[in-house]
Amino acid sequence: MLRKLLCAGVLLTTLAGCTDPEGRKCRSDADCGDGGTCNVALELCYATDTEPELDAGVCMPACAEYEACTKNGCRARFTGVAIQTPSSNALLDAGAVQVVAQLQVNETYRVTTRFPEALDFRAELNGGGSGGDFTNFSHDDAGTYSAVWTPPVVEAQVTLRASHPVPNAGVSSSVVVSVDRVPPTLTVTVPSPNVPVLDGGTVYADPNPNGLTNLWRRDQQIPIEIRTNEANLDVGSLRVALRGTDGVASASVAVTPTTTNCTALFCGVALLNLWEPKFDLFRGSMTLEVQGNDLAGNVGSTSPATPQVNVTRWKWAFNLSTGAIKASPAIGEKGTVYIGSADGKVIALSPEGSKTWEASTVGAVGSLAVGTSDGGVEPIYVATNTTNSKGVLYALSSDDGGVRVRCPGSGEHAGSVLSAMAITTFGTAPSRFEQGAAVVNNGKNSELWVVRPEGASSTAQCVLSSATFNIPEATQDGSLVADGGTFVYPTSDATIVSYSFGGSALNWETQPASQLIVGLALAGGNLLGGGVGSTPTQGALYSVPMAGSMNVTLLPSTSGGRVWSPIIGPGGILVFHGQETGGNQGNLKKYDLQSQMPSNSMFSNVGVLKYAPALGADGLLYAAPSSSGSVSALSTGDLSQQWTEALNAPATASVGLDCARSTSGAVIQGKPSGTLYVPSGGVLNAIIVDSPGLSRDTAAWPKYQHDARNTGNPATPITNCQ
Repeated sequence: MLRKLLCAGVLLTTLAGCTDPEGRKCRSDADCGDGGTCNVALELCYATDTEPELDAGVCMPACAEYEACTKNGCRARFTGVAIQTPSSNALLDAGAVQVVAQLQVNETYRVTTRFPEALDFRAELNGGGSGGDFTNFSHDDAGTYSAVWTPPVVEAQVTLRASHPVPNAGVSSSVVVSVDRVPPTLTVTVPSPNVPVLDGGTVYADPNPNGLTNLWRRDQQIPIEIRTNEANLDVGSLRVALRGTDGVASASVAVTPTTTNCTALFCGVALLNLWEPKFDLFRGSMTLEVQGNDLAGNVGSTSPATPQVNVTRWKWAFNLSTGAIKASPAIGEKGTVYIGSADGKVIALSPEGSKTWEASTVGAVGSLAVGTSDGGVEPIYVATNTTNSKGVLYALSSDDGGVRVRCPGSGEHAGSVLSAMAITTFGTAPSRFEQGAAVVNNGKNSELWVVRPEGASSTAQCVLSSATFNIPEATQDGSLVADGGTFVYPTSDATIVSYSFGGSALNWETQPASQLIVGLALAGGNLLGGGVGSTPTQGALYSVPMAGSMNVTLLPSTSGGRVWSPIIGPGGILVFHGQETGGNQGNLKKYDLQSQMPSNSMFSNVGVLKYAPALGADGLLYAAPSSSGSVSALSTGDLSQQWTEALNAPATASVGLDCARSTSGAVIQGKPSGTLYVPSGGVLNAIIVDSPGLSRDTAAWPKYQHDARNTGNPATPITNCQ
């Protein structure tokens, strides 16, 4: 009868089956035979492999809420806790973190299991101490719990633990995570530049730093050093840029890790081009912009807070031991700069300012021009005058300054050389050779002399234009334009003449308003000349056709002051020139040849611009007054000043301009910078500018004697940089 009741479920609510024999008593599973299980509380066998949950009242003492009452007593309803997020070893950022845990239940008891209202979430720093607080607890009916964890502001490992709220339940789980709520500090170091010490007559350190230290040159690349002790640094996020004077940052560059002399967890270097940002100063500071964060997303800060790089345009200055520079520097194929002194020295300087050689001549050097390179060797044409006003012409070798030709071979010319040197060719192919020419003044017996280094004999190397015809004297410091075998120059009689070498007569002669002409520029078949009157307020700009015609045009609205050494811009349209206003002052002006009208823009009160400015390839103009010791960079658009710098003395010759070069003299293509050479007394100043050499427009006459070599020949390439 008992077995029937049991099998009918009267006394047992969860009995799964019955055993044989009927009503077998048991005290252990062994009493029930194979496959039988003993219900110890009832001392009866049943046939099942599960442990059913009994009525709670059966178990004595009563089971806890987290337990199930079974035939074997109280059993755990929950088997464990699984933390689903965050994962073990996760790196957590600075924000709040959603922690999610699953309270795992024994499936046998799921139907009658009641989940607690919340789990016990805790966080502890691995070194000890609270790991933060939990808020916003929630859960669902399936046993999934969540809470919002606010980590402390630390960079450390934290153990997260989720447990049943009753410790005796004995179910919990933990994960170890890394918390990084501390932004990395990126220490920025601007290294000191490697400035050479005084080398002979060359000074490399900026002589007027204006309180700035560690001045880097505008044309240099600077290795910015970054270091940090951030353990979780995101190296790929590190970028460095330079912000120029216009507030615009250059393109940012990546930081390359390095271990050299590194005492931090991370060291790196970013190579920045100082020539990239806009820099409308001669010297000043550029701001460094450093970006970077850690793997947790914290954005780094820099130390110092606003790192800067101090920048200067000063490159070097070469000091002559004696004498002053009276001739515009001439620049050779490899960027070698040739200068001459008033005491007869001709000096070759590398683009980096070191003296390559020094040669002595018999008189003050009045003009220099560089010939065509042949296998890396180029002739240096030099016009000198002795103390008794006698002239000697030279062709020196660029190799060592040795004399290739001296004219006359011994002795001196009867007169002085006051014109510029000019270079052209003579003969016909294949017997075409180069020659340097100059006007030797000797009153009514003035002559045009040429130096021909490739001449077969001494008489073929020093050649007089004509034994029967004497030409007019040249103006002091006057231009000499060489166009084929024709030479044009201003005279001391206030005329401009054209003469073909070897001829027995002038091609033409014209006189612009009884004013001396000291500078000539050629564009579009017309010569532009500056007229210099007897007083500072007398003078104008004149135009003369190159071919035959003797018509002279006084360009409208150019009168009112001495005009010195004009140059011509791209397209042969704009003329730039200085014009005196009196009182040792003057303006830099611009004139439009097409409209024959002056521009409203001018650079006022710049001083007397006796020597020609130079026009850069990027539209900047460089001028050095002869009345005040300064040099300025100007915009050709409105002649606004970009920067100005005081020099040791006023300019004593026209400026030269070259492109960026390597230490070997090779042109650095694509680098938007160059070197301006300014003679001032006995010093040649080398200044970094933002022009990659002279304007390259073939219709232009962008500097004194047309080109970097000072050839005065429109057929010569304007620059050695192409």
